[in-house]
Amino acid sequence: MEFSFAAVSLEAINPTDHAFRISTTRDKPSIDESIRTDGLLVPPALYRQGADWIVVSGFRRINACMQAGHRKVSARLLADHLSPLECLRLAIIENSSQRKLNLVESARVVRRLKRLCLTDQELTSELARLGLPSTRKMIARLERINQLPGPLQAGVVDGVLSPDVALAIGALPVADQNVVHDLFSKIPMSVGKQRDVLYLAQDIAGRDHQTVATVLHANSIRAIVDDRDRDRNMKSAEIRRHLRQVRYPNLSRAEMRFRTAIGKLRLGPHMRIDPPEGFEGQSYTLSLRFRTIEDLNLAHGKLGHAIKQPAITELFIE
Repeated sequence: MEFSFAAVSLEAINPTDHAFRISTTRDKPSIDESIRTDGLLVPPALYRQGADWIVVSGFRRINACMQAGHRKVSARLLADHLSPLECLRLAIIENSSQRKLNLVESARVVRRLKRLCLTDQELTSELARLGLPSTRKMIARLERINQLPGPLQAGVVDGVLSPDVALAIGALPVADQNVVHDLFSKIPMSVGKQRDVLYLAQDIAGRDHQTVATVLHANSIRAIVDDRDRDRNMKSAEIRRHLRQVRYPNLSRAEMRFRTAIGKLRLGPHMRIDPPEGFEGQSYTLSLRFRTIEDLNLAHGKLGHAIKQPAITELFIE
């Protein structure tokens, strides 16, 4: 690609034009420190637009130079005859050559390329040429990620939200989005647990004609979040348990009754009783686990003792 080297005044660079920005990476202290001590080792790429220079590659480097109080920066000045598409290709290649682009960065690439490509076929060809996802399904997914609000995109980048959960949150009203995102930021959870909390909160809200924000702002939930005596895993489990009890009160009572009865029976490590799935049937399952005849005899004795206990009848109380 054709360019020349020159020193450019930082005042001549438009810092607000992000037409070619791809990276979502936060500024790292190491970059600022490196520029302060060693200077700018890799010149950024600039492109003339009117009276200003705009950044094609090197946003963080230029910002670090500004923070360090530099007045000028050594830069690669791209030839005027280059098209915006050629400049964007350079920005994509320089970013993707340093590391694999994250999902939000790939979404940015799709959005920027789509503005410059005349047809869908041209878009897929450009993506394939750059080694990026180019199937229709993946492009559609990236376009949906592009439509997410900034905080949800940041949640995906930071690993606070999975892409699927972020898209589900993005379909909610803004007030609900903020509350759900805030909860998951304070109480990190796995993807499956995030889905559980979100779907339970949506079910409760729909049943009770409330908003998701109202459900998750209930005093019972806030008390769990603010409890300093519980760690994050305990809080996550307690929030899910509470929402499940609210969503399925009859099932929750049946489970509690069953666990209490099993605890009273003291079956030991070789025996297990499982209730009907969802407590909707009438057949219970007894499992015995043993390695030796002694284990089997012990389980047999435990079972005989358990059958004689009053708590055995509590398993079957409706």
